Amino acid sequence: MKLAELEDYLRHQIPITETMGFQILKAQTDQVDLFVPLQPNRNHLGTAFGGSIYSMSVLSCYAWLFHQLQNQKLSGHVVIKSGQIKYFSPVNQDFNSICLAPSPADLEKFLSILKQKNRSHISLKSEVIVNSEVKCEFVGNFVATL
Repeated sequence: MKLAELEDYLRHQIPITETMGFQILKAQTDQVDLFVPLQPNRNHLGTAFGGSIYSMSVLSCYAWLFHQLQNQKLSGHVVIKSGQIKYFSPVNQDFNSICLAPSPADLEKFLSILKQKNRSHISLKSEVIVNSEVKCEFVGNFVATL
């Protein structure tokens, strides 16, 4: 799946993301990197709204997992089951939300269970980065079904 196709899919399936102005910079096995402009996601203080940060953190993980399913030629659905975020410092400019791939063993286990039972879950992590500084860290549990 090409970046533009993945981006179009996300914007079509999750309409609120259209107004958030994200762009997928990278979608590979090791990570998904979303660029997120501050302007449409700012709060009254001129920093990124916590809800936008959370949403983009979830979206980068969702995009990574959906992309992996596509690469495996698996047609399924992805949802978030639970998530937790830690905000370390204000995000006062454009930012990146980067989903980091789980260990190969965790991914292999997830895919094996998914193929056997048509349902599996996996824990994914993303970071919000500004100028190489981690501003937030998100960990979520995602479920895929076939």
